[in-house]
Amino acid sequence: MNPGLVAQLLNVPGRTLHRWTEFYADFLLSDATPPKGQPRVFSEHDVRVMKYVSDQRSAGQPHNSIKRALHSASNNHWEALPALPADWQCDDHNLTVPASLVERLKEQQIIQEALLEEQRQLLQMADAALKLSHEQRAASEQRARFHFSRHRLVLALLTIWIIVYWVVVLSILLT
Repeated sequence: MNPGLVAQLLNVPGRTLHRWTEFYADFLLSDATPPKGQPRVFSEHDVRVMKYVSDQRSAGQPHNSIKRALHSASNNHWEALPALPADWQCDDHNLTVPASLVERLKEQQIIQEALLEEQRQLLQMADAALKLSHEQRAASEQRARFHFSRHRLVLALLTIWIIVYWVVVLSILLT
């Protein structure tokens, strides 16, 4: 059984389930604690152990106390483990889950797809704004170059006019 589904059934975050599988690895089958790179698969036994851990943690029991209880349960052929709810029918590889959970998972998938589409649209809008910003900056730089060129021309004309003025003034004074 898939870890995400086990986390959903137990109503715990996936990261919490992952930490529990590491801490309680001695009580789980090897598929629930595979080597790095291998998929994690929970058997019915593993789900029962995780349900026990979840129930005990919800009741406020510390991890060491739960570990001691699991050692005791293993010595008694796991009789202390809770039975899975009737609507969780489980064999070693498949689990039949309640329809309400399936609906909740479908709703979550629809919401995730909508969020992804919203993110795509936001990225497109940001890209368009960035492109527009570059175009506006280029247009602004072109206007600035035009005004700078025009001011240089006016300055050059004024300089020529001043030179002509002084030439005329000097020629009048010298004559």
